[in-house]
Amino acid sequence: MPDFIEKDTEVEEDSVNKKSQPKIIMLNFLKFIFELFKLVLIVIVLAAAIRYFLISPYQVDGSSMTPTLTDKDYLLVEKVNFIFRNPSRGDIVVFRYPLNTTINYVKRIIGVAGDKITIKDGNITVSNSQYPSGVVLQENYLSTSSKTSVMGDSSEKSWVVSEGEFFVLGDNREHSDDSRSWGIVPKENILGKVWLEVYPREHFGIVEHATY
Repeated sequence: MPDFIEKDTEVEEDSVNKKSQPKIIMLNFLKFIFELFKLVLIVIVLAAAIRYFLISPYQVDGSSMTPTLTDKDYLLVEKVNFIFRNPSRGDIVVFRYPLNTTINYVKRIIGVAGDKITIKDGNITVSNSQYPSGVVLQENYLSTSSKTSVMGDSSEKSWVVSEGEFFVLGDNREHSDDSRSWGIVPKENILGKVWLEVYPREHFGIVEHATY
């Protein structure tokens, strides 16, 4: 008799297990979906944080920075650098165009706070407290045609850069809409410093910035 009771009990337990198995599978599946959702959400938040606070992709539109950057180049612009320091003369930066902040420009910083920028005969002279008599910038990144056509003629023109402002020029001086036309860039308009050229493949590499 005990043997029959044990067999009957085993049958009942097996029946219960079979009935509960689909529920367990469903619960495990829901747990998996929930964990996957959390993982995807974390990845999205991290990607958004990196894009907004650290690095953003941009594409060059136009030839104003040739030969340094060319039309359709894909760039990565890092934003961390300028959290800890001000942009420097020679930095290539992406910024919101002062006359229409919905448009982004990429140019090279030529003048910083305290500078007087003078352009004449294809040369740029920077005067400040360190160089009261002025120093001519050695712009080895320019093509010959750009260097001899900074103003398009031999006229002289000057700009004074105040605190929180930057004077910017394109490296292709013959075909660049820059500070010569519309003035300075406020610091709050600067989005970041060009870091890496990622496409096309033959241009891939760290973007070099000038030091004066």
